[in-house]
Amino acid sequence: MTKNRLEWMMTEFANILYRNTMTPMYENADNKMVSHVLQQTNILTIVGTNISLNTILKLENRYNLKNFINVEEASDEQKKKAEELGIKIYTFDEVVNNGKQKKQAYAKVNKEDIFTFSYTSGTTGTGKACMLSHGNMVSGVAVVEQYLDVKESDVYMSYLPLAHMFERLLLNAIVRYGATSIFSCGDIL
Repeated sequence: MTKNRLEWMMTEFANILYRNTMTPMYENADNKMVSHVLQQTNILTIVGTNISLNTILKLENRYNLKNFINVEEASDEQKKKAEELGIKIYTFDEVVNNGKQKKQAYAKVNKEDIFTFSYTSGTTGTGKACMLSHGNMVSGVAVVEQYLDVKESDVYMSYLPLAHMFERLLLNAIVRYGATSIFSCGDIL
């Protein structure tokens, strides 16, 4: 639940390497949408910002959510409220450093394994999910190769929200070819 940024992609690749399924949500998703996704997916951990943490803390039911990895510094008030609700807050750097100290072998990923649950933004009602496999994603990246002549010297500006499947597909293709990606983190309007 962040805007486009390096930590988003680090989370994506970590989930791929350890065979975890990612379910992105838009940072500005409303309480109803976030609650709907949490209920359907049984998410245990969210990576997000203070904006998305505030949304989580206001929900009536957080279902199975236990952890929030914050790419920003949570306020004392947010930390206190999260503790009262049984949610452990970690900083992104803390998780990265723990991972460096406790290295684990990468998981064996099969093409049938679920890569992601991709939800629509919910602009016309409650968001709907599409389940995509690792095979789906690899096929999508291969299609990009047929239409784009990406070179290592290319620079790609990630503009669409990364919760949008098309942007994830393009960015994964760009990374596959070793090109540089930059992120538009501001207000795109």
